[in-house]
Amino acid sequence: MLKKNQFKNMVYFFVVPIIIGSILSCLLICYFVHKSTSRQIFPARRIEEHLLFRDILRNRFFAQPVSFKTDDNVSLAGLLIVRPGASRSILLCHGYRMAKERMHRFALMFPQDNILFFDYRAHGESGGKWTTIGYHEKKDVHAACNFLNEHEHTKNIPIVGIGVSMGAVSLLAAATECSLFKAVILDSPFCRLDEQTKRMVVHRHKMPYVPFGLLVQNFFERMHQFQLNSVNSVEWAQKLRVPVLMIHSHYDKTVPVNDAYRIYEQINAKKELWVVSKSGHARIFTEIPNEYAQRIDQFLSDVKI
Repeated sequence: MLKKNQFKNMVYFFVVPIIIGSILSCLLICYFVHKSTSRQIFPARRIEEHLLFRDILRNRFFAQPVSFKTDDNVSLAGLLIVRPGASRSILLCHGYRMAKERMHRFALMFPQDNILFFDYRAHGESGGKWTTIGYHEKKDVHAACNFLNEHEHTKNIPIVGIGVSMGAVSLLAAATECSLFKAVILDSPFCRLDEQTKRMVVHRHKMPYVPFGLLVQNFFERMHQFQLNSVNSVEWAQKLRVPVLMIHSHYDKTVPVNDAYRIYEQINAKKELWVVSKSGHARIFTEIPNEYAQRIDQFLSDVKI
């Protein structure tokens, strides 16, 4: 009888807490994976907060709403500014969880150029349910570039791509395949999506990569049917054949500056790297816009664009 009671006590004090702890751990993991993947795959569109900038672009700079479709039939929304006598068309590629209106400063920074702002899939006013943070977004860049090449007011005018963060990665991928680009400006790109996912889990969410990061990666890959390491800026950089200006902050805590050096080393075309001694991730063009524009103008002048 005593042994039976001892066994019950052991079960009560040891086994039951282990079972409860395991259940709670599983629930915590499921909650984190759901929250993290939902945030990554279904970015908040934040349309309302961009209405003011949209009105500025339309009323002050006469930006006209445009739309076009990707090869996989996603409708993308854009704003096109046409300048009389423009010798360049600038294609702006915004970052993850941003929108075309976030790039409104470029309208003032490049007053003589045509400018196409557009929303990536699952961002802003564009269609699409989820983002792949660079993998399918290169199709969006292709569609935007083709639109400029075919539009009556911008066709036969050299196209320069400017991308920020995710926008820089997808622009880089598209530029290796699209011959329409005459130069690209890559602001704060990451090297590989699997590495960047690990950084976000460990540094931003303060969670261990095992098991949380691995589960997020596995869920993401199963949902979209591609490997995260296939979003690889280092490999794509080797295929670039147009002039490249890379921009990065020395104090970028989201994408470390070492990523810029790794990508830059692989570029075999005409290239230049500008490392800013201040600012944070994807904020250089908002904090020092005049110097930013001057650097780009000088680079494009040097390569005769």
